[in-house]
Amino acid sequence: MSALLELRGLNVFYGAFHSVHGVDISCREGEVLSLIGANGAGKSSTLRAIIGQVPRVTGEIRFAGEDISRRTTPERISSGIALVPEGRQLFPNLTIEENLKIGGYTGQKGSIGLAEVYEIFPALSERRKQLARLLSGGQQQMVAIGRALMMNPRLLLCDEISLGLSPKIIAEIYEVLPRIRDHGVSMILVEQDIARALSASDHVACMLEGRISLAGPSSEVSREQIAASYFGE
Repeated sequence: MSALLELRGLNVFYGAFHSVHGVDISCREGEVLSLIGANGAGKSSTLRAIIGQVPRVTGEIRFAGEDISRRTTPERISSGIALVPEGRQLFPNLTIEENLKIGGYTGQKGSIGLAEVYEIFPALSERRKQLARLLSGGQQQMVAIGRALMMNPRLLLCDEISLGLSPKIIAEIYEVLPRIRDHGVSMILVEQDIARALSASDHVACMLEGRISLAGPSSEVSREQIAASYFGE
């Protein structure tokens, strides 16, 4: 499998604060990569850099063989990258279906439309005319993922999709990830739940204080290696 996304020496700055330091990671076509680490490790900043939502970046971001470091966020979305943001960021006074259609307007053309999203998340189909603000947290997260899928991405960036949800809902969301991959979508998952991150991914990269402290196949890294890399022991 070829590399769909490559970060080479990525640095992220917020004013004088240096958030991400020289990160090198890649995500192959058809792969799920888990990006783990404690709060403040630089995981979300890395995703925002990929989609073009940080103030200043140095280094190289290559997607599908092209350097996209200087492209705008809409240009990156059009090229096939979509973000499921932390906190969902839905339009609360629009219905489920209206929120989903916004993704269809902003992304690229492809095989994923409303029917496919409703097939992945049947609960949304049953409530398609309900306002987003009246949904449970789990249902809102499904809408946020569905909206991103409506952009027909080649790469889906998922920022803390389990945050604040019950174990039952988290399990339901993670159960559909293989079905999303079946649509030809590669994924990068930012996750603090180490066990879930490992079980859902092909490769894992751990961040500590803005740097990659461990990277490798999810099936080959040990608990001891992860603990040392996660907490800097």
